[in-house]
Amino acid sequence: MDNNVKGENINNAKKSIILSLVICAIGLILTGGTYAYFTMAFDATNSNIVTNTRCFSVNYTDNTNQITGTLFPSAGPAKGLSGSVAFQADTTCGVNGRGTFKLIVDNNTSSTLTNVVEPHCENKYTLETVRGYDISDCNVNDNTVWVTNGTALKYAIFDSTSRNHLYAAGYIDSTFIGNEKTIHSDFSVTTTSKTYYLYIWLDGNVSDNTYANLPFSATSRLDVVQVASNPDPFTGDNYTEITSSLYDYQSFEDNYERGLYLESTGTQYIDTGIKPTTTTDIKVTFSNDGDNIAYQRLFGQSNSAGNTRFQMQMNNTTATSWLVGVGGTNATVAIDATTYPRTVKLVSGEGLYVGDELVSSFDRTETNDYSIWLFRGYDKYSSLKIYSARIWQDGILVRDFGPVLRKTDGAAGMFDLIHGVFYPNAATSGDDFTLGEDLGEPLG
Repeated sequence: MDNNVKGENINNAKKSIILSLVICAIGLILTGGTYAYFTMAFDATNSNIVTNTRCFSVNYTDNTNQITGTLFPSAGPAKGLSGSVAFQADTTCGVNGRGTFKLIVDNNTSSTLTNVVEPHCENKYTLETVRGYDISDCNVNDNTVWVTNGTALKYAIFDSTSRNHLYAAGYIDSTFIGNEKTIHSDFSVTTTSKTYYLYIWLDGNVSDNTYANLPFSATSRLDVVQVASNPDPFTGDNYTEITSSLYDYQSFEDNYERGLYLESTGTQYIDTGIKPTTTTDIKVTFSNDGDNIAYQRLFGQSNSAGNTRFQMQMNNTTATSWLVGVGGTNATVAIDATTYPRTVKLVSGEGLYVGDELVSSFDRTETNDYSIWLFRGYDKYSSLKIYSARIWQDGILVRDFGPVLRKTDGAAGMFDLIHGVFYPNAATSGDDFTLGEDLGEPLG
């Protein structure tokens, strides 16, 4: 029971109120690739310790006191263990409160789940791993961070089951086991009912087979202490709802199906919206095992002026010979992309890399006002598979494309991880893209 008191009685005019809650478990037993919510439900209310007046209510929506199970590795919170708690102040009391959300991980939880994992790149708000980013790529925007001491076991608190707003997120490390840890605090409890949804999930990107079938068990508790007035007469604190930690978040898996590649047949293309400058870099992983279209373009633009081009195309119909054009420079390179994916990277000031090998050196000195297209140049389309594509401007990653299928209409296209935007087929006629086999893992 939490016995902290906001203040002492002063001339019998101030009353201290403590809310003690029945501990309620969060958990879920997962089988296969499915999951379910355990929403809890029994009332736990506190009483004014002087007048026995109910002033706060907290409702856990489950009749189960303790739930244990195993965690299924996932790309994000959506497939983790979950539970919810609703809370508010009673309108008849005329008081507000400040809440503290706590988590107690039971001693029978496997300590392996709390091991520190290898350094990796994460979304610094949701803690979701961004795959494929090395340390130089990771810290190029405000949403990513290179993590060196994180765990695969994480928690997140949202405002709804659709996870639109994130209130708090963190790592569950070894200090949680057997201890009571605060995971979200100093939030307002008013007469308006509010529900928090707590997710505990195992990051599948940074866990391996050693995490399989390990036991996990936890309980949660919400404590509320009455605020006498604002500002508080004892501390002088001004209590306002904390909103700076809100992060707009929409579950990717609710709306999109991941794919291994996006395949074109000669009538489709993606408009990236990026216009090349002298410092534009592009990296594409692709393969060509379909029809060889003469001069088909892996990427290009709508302009045909030779001294401002930014494109890469097959040389005639030979899938093992490619022509790279930047500004007024053309270079013919040998790239066998007929039997397996190859990665090419065009780097400003250096040239073209195939894998890690620099195969042709040249610089780019011209710019133009035409957007870069994937699967198309100004007069040619392509019949190719693109597995991923990235574009940098001045060393900053501005597009990070992965192939997806949009569930609402079945449209295949590219999803930009940097801005969370779907890019469909930009062609107004012809067939749609085809999505390759499901990855079964996050994009990146």
